[in-house]
Amino acid sequence: MGSHSSSPVWAEGRILVEEGYELTGPDGLSTSHAYTFEMRPWTRAELTDHLTAHGFDHVEIGAGVGRRTDDRLFVVAERP
Repeated sequence: MGSHSSSPVWAEGRILVEEGYELTGPDGLSTSHAYTFEMRPWTRAELTDHLTAHGFDHVEIGAGVGRRTDDRLFVVAERP
């Protein structure tokens, strides 16, 4: 068990996210973890074009896990 916080901010065409996790193990001890990362929004067409230009094929794009909308994508692609 533990807690989670996430703070996304739109900046120059990218989404900057600061996340924090506090995890409590079975022994009752807690550890804190902080991450900062950025995401770039892609359309399906942009993503497919980018992947195929870099040698991937069999590109499959679907809604992210647990999602019913296209705000996050799940992508599988292969390189021959």
